[in-house]
Amino acid sequence: MIARRLALVCAALSILAWSSGSAPAQRASLTIATGVDPGFAIFYVGDKAGIFAKHNLDVKVITGASGSATVPLLISNEVQAAMGGEVAGINNFNASNGKVVLIAEASLLKRYYGLVSAVSVQSIDQLKGKRVGVARGTGSDIFWFEFLKAKNWNESEFKVINVEAPEMVAALERNDIDAYSAWEPWVTRGVMGLRGKAKVLVESDEKFSPRNMIYMNKEWIEKNPAIAKRLIEALLESNDYIVANPKQAAAQTAEFLKIDRELTEQLFDKVDFKIKFDAQTIQGAKSAHDQLKAQGKLTKPLDWQNYVHSDLLKSVRPERVSYTLPKD
Repeated sequence: MIARRLALVCAALSILAWSSGSAPAQRASLTIATGVDPGFAIFYVGDKAGIFAKHNLDVKVITGASGSATVPLLISNEVQAAMGGEVAGINNFNASNGKVVLIAEASLLKRYYGLVSAVSVQSIDQLKGKRVGVARGTGSDIFWFEFLKAKNWNESEFKVINVEAPEMVAALERNDIDAYSAWEPWVTRGVMGLRGKAKVLVESDEKFSPRNMIYMNKEWIEKNPAIAKRLIEALLESNDYIVANPKQAAAQTAEFLKIDRELTEQLFDKVDFKIKFDAQTIQGAKSAHDQLKAQGKLTKPLDWQNYVHSDLLKSVRPERVSYTLPKD
């Protein structure tokens, strides 16, 4: 009799828990995408450290030629989140009529970009008139633009060739290009892989520190608010894990990308991993916006009010959200 009463009590408590909304969330499947770059480690570590699974998310992480190249996949909802540069977000927001929105900044890249040239290019001035590989619409493009602006040079003085970052080293070795603008690990891979045939002509400094941004499809968020929130929670935990366990996170990143662990640890020192949405986040997006406008590549005025979608992050870590939107 006592056992039967206990069973009834347990059943009643279970029903009460279910009706109060405290039942465990159903497992959700989704796909996220980014490039092959330790600066995107928040996505990789979420997978390798079991953090996505902990949040009851079955997440498939896919990679492309660059993080920015994966952002367009959000438009058709082929992926539910992507991480890439500032330019990619603006371009795809406009191209999608507002579907692709900026969720948060994921990482700040310090001393992470470089202009790699063949050793035959002895100085920066000798670069004029040469063939330069640039991955259009990515951080490679931004760094190249900033380099030209600093030198007060015009792009028309060069032969710019659109080359995806993973192809740049091979293109330089084949003598298809004389130099390329890229980010890590392609800067180091170029110098190490070509064994004395390439060098870093220019390296980024504190004046140029681009950011990796997290983007999502706004319609998907509105249809799946609970899942979207769990994904942000998981990404924040992945971020916390990287900060607390940098060596383990670097090893997991190296394993995911199938690159050298020691190199990955070195590159981690060049990245500040912090999911946030603050004045610097907006400044990074504004710099990309101004570059596109100056180049005549801004297809229409950016609707900042709808492009910025910080509600998800604010619902989980409100202290990470503080900014003022640009007026133009």
